[in-house]
Amino acid sequence: MKVQSKWIDEIQSSTSSQQLVEIGIQIKNTGYTGFYEVQDFVRELFKRTDESKLSSFNELIEKIKIAVPKPGEISPSWEHFWHELDRMTQLKDKVFTEVHESTRDGEWQVIIDNPFSHDNVACYPMLSFLEGVYLYCYFSLNLKKNEYLRLQKISRIVTMHGE
Repeated sequence: MKVQSKWIDEIQSSTSSQQLVEIGIQIKNTGYTGFYEVQDFVRELFKRTDESKLSSFNELIEKIKIAVPKPGEISPSWEHFWHELDRMTQLKDKVFTEVHESTRDGEWQVIIDNPFSHDNVACYPMLSFLEGVYLYCYFSLNLKKNEYLRLQKISRIVTMHGE
């Protein structure tokens, strides 16, 4: 799936900080929809970025940050967008370091639980490694006291389906 963005194409082809600032002004002038397109592209790209492309992803993000350094000025919901993306990117890199490439095939799941609460356990099964890493990074941003988050590879599955 290729995500398209006019703004990202312009940012990628820019050759100077001044061009990036000018693109950022255009994005800001379009309001919510302009940066929504950018952040949607960034999130989709982050989900699909594997270890071999993480450094080029980071280079693109640095260019976008020059263009739109304060997305919270466009919408309060994006006040912490860059900080959260930085945290997720660091965690993704850490997971790539901890899980050897040769063991990333198969089915993965993400579990969130708080053993001191009566809330249900949340489980996101049947994920690829990259999908699991994305959810692991995303949910890490808002862990509450005593909650834990797991990214697990499924080694054996026994399945039953109802009629």
